[in-house]
Amino acid sequence: MITYQLHIKHSNTKIDVFEMGNGNGKTCLITAGIHGAEETSIVAALELINSIDENEIIGKIILVPICNPYGFYTFSKQVVPEDQKNLNRVFPGNMNGTISEKIAYTLEHELVSLSDYHIDLHGADVHEEVMPFVYYAGKTTEEVIDLSRIMASSLDVSVIVQSTATTGAYNYSAFLGKPSILVERGGATRKSQDVISQYKQDLIRVLATIGILPKKYKIERQYPLIDIKDARYPLANFSGFWFPKKSPGEIFENGETLGVIQDIHKNTLQTVVSEGKGIILYQVHTFGISAGSETVAYGLFHPEEIA
Repeated sequence: MITYQLHIKHSNTKIDVFEMGNGNGKTCLITAGIHGAEETSIVAALELINSIDENEIIGKIILVPICNPYGFYTFSKQVVPEDQKNLNRVFPGNMNGTISEKIAYTLEHELVSLSDYHIDLHGADVHEEVMPFVYYAGKTTEEVIDLSRIMASSLDVSVIVQSTATTGAYNYSAFLGKPSILVERGGATRKSQDVISQYKQDLIRVLATIGILPKKYKIERQYPLIDIKDARYPLANFSGFWFPKKSPGEIFENGETLGVIQDIHKNTLQTVVSEGKGIILYQVHTFGISAGSETVAYGLFHPEEIA
């Protein structure tokens, strides 16, 4: 294994990188800590290093456990505290921009460019709760979409979601032709050893699926798979007190109330209502919510899944 610090262009920032394998095959980039408070992903990435026999690697794994060190060491919600930007929204970055843009630019030019696949690790942030699920790239060529879906389907989760976004580290990697996924599991307040172990097993399954680890690690799924093509992200129209009515992983019917925003006098300001039958992917679980922020994320079922 090789370890080194990647120098972020035109800054004093350095990011730790671990490389495993002999390079005789495909290369998979694994990133974590793009959101510094999503600690489950960071711990899982660090523990993965000691969970893989390097002699079994067919190709190379490039692992970056903390892409946003400023956010990690200050436990900052979603953003890089120095410029208050969401690192996952600034790819491909700018070498002459703010620190978030410089980090994105360096990761893309120095590491994504060397890779054939990209796995981006996330979890619930400090204000969220999330069910285990996986996004796969959906705004690229059909070949990359299909390979990304195969990667997502290999994890032991019940829901995968085809992304419709063009922002994000993994989406930009897919735009460059690299099959890519984003994994959601655990979070800032859910980092038990069981959750970490499940996360590591997920990663080992994916690596076996893409041929970087032996096929013996391709363990059969325990859950039937729901493939979401239509995800919704209703925003708060008001700042106020947020009362979610469902839980991550809960199935709801069309027209059900998913949550309510009230003012300090308990007057209802906004009711978030579902626009079809589906499942809660993640939601805000803090009492206060700000106007313009996401309240909940949910996926709508296909007609055949409703029947």
